Amino acid sequence: NKALQVEAAESKKKAEMGVYINTVLSDYERRYLTEFNMGEHEMDIDPLSVEALSRWRNSTRESRKVGNNMLPLLTDIEYQTLVLDEDISEEMILPALTAKWDIDSLNRWREDKKKFGIQVAFIQQAEFRFAPAFRWTALVMALIVFGLVSFNAQDEYATTYKTMLYAATFAPFGALLRWRLSKWNGKWKKYDWYPVGTFATNLFACIISATAIAIEYRLNGDNDFWVIGTIRAIKIGFAGCLSTVSTFINEFSTFLSSEHPVRAYLYAFSSLGCSFVVGAICYMSIVYGYEPSNAYYYGN
Repeated sequence: NKALQVEAAESKKKAEMGVYINTVLSDYERRYLTEFNMGEHEMDIDPLSVEALSRWRNSTRESRKVGNNMLPLLTDIEYQTLVLDEDISEEMILPALTAKWDIDSLNRWREDKKKFGIQVAFIQQAEFRFAPAFRWTALVMALIVFGLVSFNAQDEYATTYKTMLYAATFAPFGALLRWRLSKWNGKWKKYDWYPVGTFATNLFACIISATAIAIEYRLNGDNDFWVIGTIRAIKIGFAGCLSTVSTFINEFSTFLSSEHPVRAYLYAFSSLGCSFVVGAICYMSIVYGYEPSNAYYYGN
């Protein structure tokens, strides 16, 4: 097959140049986006008809290099739009726009390609099935609850382990809320570059953590595990999984390497500053004027 021989030679050449080849795309898109020279074996499509794809290719050319930190995002976006034929996820839009990728042209090509009958040879997509996922989740939660009620040791180590188990029951709810709030990113019309969703998750997590610490302080060393344990589980499990340092750092790094690096510092200072101020207010409003007994200090 001469076409396959030519493509193999082009693939080797591009690999030597450090260009990543996205093999899940259709033959035409894979060859076009990586700028293969297929000669007579190229699909016969009017160049004017692929102008949108050309603009997308030009805007993402540098990001197609192996080792580029934006390459994983690029492959995810192209898989979602060109393979699955789905809209781009909200959390992917902000860094793509920051990198000056022509999202509008990609969406235009996604519609235009249907006129040419361009399809992928196969789609590797794991189908989500609710029933098995629910059964596994219920099983894990049941095991955690069983461990909580059956573990009766009262020493410090046992209490610590029970608290960690208890926190695990709250963790999924924090992670789910963080996922839902991430959809706010890019929704602030006046400042669409600002990741409002990430800011909100970290702010809410700080409020919950500071409030939980203050309530525990007011309880004056209550020895009831289900009282103290619940507060600590909410703080560690729910608030811990609601907050996200990794996404915050990734967004900060993206802004820092963009044409507007000042946005990185505005985002960092606003996130850290607001979290500190609001967290301090929540804590002080609960503990102000309260003096714990000596028993709390000495653990008697």
